[in-house]
Amino acid sequence: FQAEDGIRDSVASRGLGDVYKRQIRDCIDIGAGTGFLGIWVHKTIPNMERTVLTDTIECFDLMQRNVERNFSNDNDDSSSKTIDVKPLDWTSKKDLDALATTGRGKFDLLLATDVIFAERLVEPLIRCLKTLIDPEKGVCYVCAQPRDKLAFELFQELSAKEFSQFRKVPEEELDFSFDAECKLFEMRL
Repeated sequence: FQAEDGIRDSVASRGLGDVYKRQIRDCIDIGAGTGFLGIWVHKTIPNMERTVLTDTIECFDLMQRNVERNFSNDNDDSSSKTIDVKPLDWTSKKDLDALATTGRGKFDLLLATDVIFAERLVEPLIRCLKTLIDPEKGVCYVCAQPRDKLAFELFQELSAKEFSQFRKVPEEELDFSFDAECKLFEMRL
């Protein structure tokens, strides 16, 4: 399987191309920053019904403006297809519970980019991912550079314990130029 964006998948592989083959309806982008990845996913994955972009309150206005810029001219007035922007503090049970119980609840697809940067936030991040992922069909992709070596190692160690499936996606499963410093992880409960 080859997607136009250069992501590929074969029968044996379960890389990012798996997203295109599964019935993904609900996506959350953790640490979305500008919102680019979540906006792209919402526009390009068939059957995507709900996408939520999250980051700290400091990023909220920028994400909201980018959503408005990308969807203001859409003629799709279907109320079943939504994209939302929500502030999220990984350490806040209240924030996590609110997201996990909104709409249909848990998410089929979790995306997180550049979220492993402080050892003290690794456990809250993993708790966040576990709280928001659909336990039966959810998949989580985390892409990060090892900016903090101890945090990066702790993330891998705890993720391997907390998720029934945890793997580093091999570069050969990716059909695009991938920064050698970046690592892509796939996780399932």
